[in-house]
Amino acid sequence: MDRKKFLKTSVLGSVAAVAASKGLAAAEHADDASTYDTLMQQVGFNHLPNNEERTMKSVVHRANTRGHANHGWLDTHHTFSFANYQNPERMHFGVLRVLNDDRVSGGKGFGKHPHDNMEIISIPLEGDLEHQDSMGNTAVIRQGDVQVMSAGTGIFHSEYNKNTDEEVKFLQIWMFPRAKNV
Repeated sequence: MDRKKFLKTSVLGSVAAVAASKGLAAAEHADDASTYDTLMQQVGFNHLPNNEERTMKSVVHRANTRGHANHGWLDTHHTFSFANYQNPERMHFGVLRVLNDDRVSGGKGFGKHPHDNMEIISIPLEGDLEHQDSMGNTAVIRQGDVQVMSAGTGIFHSEYNKNTDEEVKFLQIWMFPRAKNV
């Protein structure tokens, strides 16, 4: 489905309601195309206007200050406390809980394990990462792909280096969800 059709069928109603609450003018009796066009001119494709000025908090953690573990098959660097690396000053940053820089040897990986109430994002930088989960999904994600898994009420999954002859390098990011048990 193309972006315009998706927005019209799936998102437009929500956008129209939010736009109306923000005081944006949308013709009440216009057809879908003109409502869509009006909203897209006023709202934009990716976000509602935000007139609020905020300064984003930032903290610099130099690469050489991260936690590190080398398990032979897994060479990993942890930005925040994770596994055996514990630093009470680096538990999380806002909703960001984990930012791991992982290198996994050929054919090796993380066996079946559970997650719940976490948004998990995997971004391969080099190589191929195979994902399998308890919902019956199997996929290979490659450089340029981004996989997002919502663990919600619970899921089991595994991640393995699809290739036996080369390393896979990827970022694993965990974020606390907006709502639990969804």
